Parts: sequence; structure tokens; C-alpha cells
Amino acid sequence: SYLLFAATCIPYTHSFTQNSIQKIDAHGGGTMNNNDDAPHLFFRRLTAADQDVLIWQLLSYAAHEPSVEATKSQECCIPYAQDFGTRRGDFGILATAHENNNDKELVLGGAWIRLLGTQGMATTAYNDHIQNDIPELAMAVVPNYRGKGIGSKLLSEFLTVAKQNGIQQINLSCRTDNVAAMRLYERHGFIQIPNSEITNRVGGTNVSMTIMLM
Repeated sequence: SYLLFAATCIPYTHSFTQNSIQKIDAHGGGTMNNNDDAPHLFFRRLTAADQDVLIWQLLSYAAHEPSVEATKSQECCIPYAQDFGTRRGDFGILATAHENNNDKELVLGGAWIRLLGTQGMATTAYNDHIQNDIPELAMAVVPNYRGKGIGSKLLSEFLTVAKQNGIQQINLSCRTDNVAAMRLYERHGFIQIPNSEITNRVGGTNVSMTIMLM
């Protein structure tokens, strides 16, 4: 059976050295830092306290929306972020760095899962592959950080921790014209669900993908 966990059950942090990394704040600004004394890349839990700013901001990047306000106006986006950390099965991590070894957190990206098919969260915008017992993944790397390998490290860390905590399967929806994202997910073991194509809100095509972790 599918194993669920509460949003507060996995206190952890993890870090490793990234040879080339950018500096960023929660709003996506940043400058390059390519010197040899590169900061560490850290992972930490997403919490309910992150919902008001970080999760909505990251979701706006994932949804290709120009702002948080625009994202909140899209019915199909709202369940991915609203009240995150308060529902059974909510779990996510942030990839961060610390500028000049101080305590300021510089957000690089995030990945999180929710059970969208339960608790009244599904809307008519969702397709038949939204399932009650399989969480949906949302993931974004802040634009200034893309192309640096952070997304791959973030996804790898997320899948490792999810598996360690009993998650058996994860689904996601991806635009078919987002070739880089499709390839990233495929490299990490996601496969397309047959006949899952739907027309998205901008007239393009989304497909559902899935991965079995157990």
C-alpha cells in the first residue's frame, strides 16, 4: 500500500560543495560567483512558513507565469501551493546556498509533492492521471541558476529522501515543449504515462510522467 508521511516527520539538512554557483535571493536576483572558493549547496525542508513567499514564487517559475499574483489567478496552479505544509503528504525541499559563509539563505530552487486528488484539491483542470494516493511533483530552479546542474542535484536529493521515507510512486505533469525538463525527468527515471496528453491553459500540450521508487 502507498505510505504517507506528515509534513513534519523528516527533519534533515544535507550539503555538498558546488564548484560553480550563483548568488540569489528569494525573488530571483543574483550575480555569478565562479571563483574557486565556491559556497556549499544546502538542502532543507520546505515548511508551512515558506508558503507565503517561497513556494508561490517557485511555482510561478514552474508554471511559466510572470508573477506570484498571476500564478494565484490560475485555478490549476492553486492546489500546488495553497496551505502547503498543512495537509497529509505535503513534503518538499529547498536547494540553497549561503553568501560569503554568512547566515543569509540564498534560494536556488525547490521541489515538493502534494496529494492533489484528495481533500477537495482537484479541479476540472486536472486530467485522469491525478490520483488520490499518488503525489504530484512540482519543481523549479530560479531562472538565474538554470543550466548549472542544480536541478539535477535537487531532483536526485528529493527522490532519495522520498524513497527513504516510503514513497512508492510520484507523478508529474510537464509541457512537451519544455525539452530540458522532459530530459531531466527522464534521466532520473520518470517515464511518460501512455495517452496522458492534455491541452494546457496556453494551448500547448502537457503529458503526465511517473516514477516508481520501490
